[in-house]
Amino acid sequence: MCRGTGSAVSTIGRAPEELEMNDRSYVRIIALAFGGSFLVATILQVLVLENVLVQPPAIPSSASVVERVTALEGYRHDSWPLYFAANAVFGLGFFMLTALAIALFACVSAGDVRRLLLVSTLGTAGVVGLVEQAVLIGTVKVAIDIPSCDCALRTEEIVSRFWAEQAVRGAVRVLVEVAVLLGAAGLLISGRLFGGTVMPRAWAILSFGTAALLAISVGLEFLVLGGLAGTWLGALASGILIPIWALWIWRSFGISRAAAAAP
Repeated sequence: MCRGTGSAVSTIGRAPEELEMNDRSYVRIIALAFGGSFLVATILQVLVLENVLVQPPAIPSSASVVERVTALEGYRHDSWPLYFAANAVFGLGFFMLTALAIALFACVSAGDVRRLLLVSTLGTAGVVGLVEQAVLIGTVKVAIDIPSCDCALRTEEIVSRFWAEQAVRGAVRVLVEVAVLLGAAGLLISGRLFGGTVMPRAWAILSFGTAALLAISVGLEFLVLGGLAGTWLGALASGILIPIWALWIWRSFGISRAAAAAP
């Protein structure tokens, strides 16, 4: 993809009309899959967060950890299919992000060091994101499937399992933030590389704006200043801006200016 016979050929600095159809198709198809995955995953995630399909039980604020965990067992079991679907599709989206990074990497000349920065940010973001989704799915599935023992140590077991799950979720949260920040850096680099050449300058502006929003969402989550503000800013980015960014690639990569240059 984006290569000539026997050696790498840069699309950067070339007129978009010089790109071969195959050069465009690889990047555009992967971008479509990436953007579509994030759009669908975010919609499913919002359904989970808002308890649209399954309502949690009413739990008094005075309930203990054991009482809370026990009361939520049925809810977690019933909401698992939707929860799994949301995180699995996000995992697919992160996988496609790595594939997109590799495809874009191949469209930059070997002498341009920025292509290494591109694949090391966007590509690594995809790998980290895929790993954290797999860990999260596995952790929650085990917590749902393995019942607590009906023995004298049941209370201790429930408390231990609860805090073990919280520890894993904390580690996953760190991986999410790393993936988001790497992705934000990759958006900045891609905007600089492709904006005004094989993509419109307006797309580069969208890249920069989305990167800033992602960084802000991580900052709010880290500083715990905005409560759910960071989560919803992240949803805005993953469900609207990133799909637009990716679908714009699908629609225009290497052809927007080529059409304008055609006689």
